[in-house]
Amino acid sequence: MLFRYSALTFNGHRIHYDQQYAHDVEGYKNLVVHGPLTATLLQDFAQDCLPDSRLAKFEFKGVSPLFCNETLELQAQMDEDDPDRLNMRVLNQSGVLAMTAIAHLDADTTHKAMYSRPRSTKGPSPRYDPKDGARQ
Repeated sequence: MLFRYSALTFNGHRIHYDQQYAHDVEGYKNLVVHGPLTATLLQDFAQDCLPDSRLAKFEFKGVSPLFCNETLELQAQMDEDDPDRLNMRVLNQSGVLAMTAIAHLDADTTHKAMYSRPRSTKGPSPRYDPKDGARQ
């Protein structure tokens, strides 16, 4: 998936698809997951959490790298002061913050306050119902 995403985005940096290069030259423990790919997962999660809302704007900031074959967790919480703002973050498998994001929504609906969904970079992950947390 990382190689294909690199090709799709014209990102030729070898840390995303050449494991030996990522480790031996750049010093990473494994292939690095693209920041924009992680942001795309967060956007998808925002839509899963709030299917009746439209995403008007999305901001994200990478804090630390995520690595291939490691679990990550996506989290989202409605902003207490702004009902059209969903504060989001990604944690790596050790619980360390990897990315923060803000999803600005174009909606006037009341939403559940907190969502969390574990993800794995090992393969497809299950979908969770944001209303009750059950697998779909």
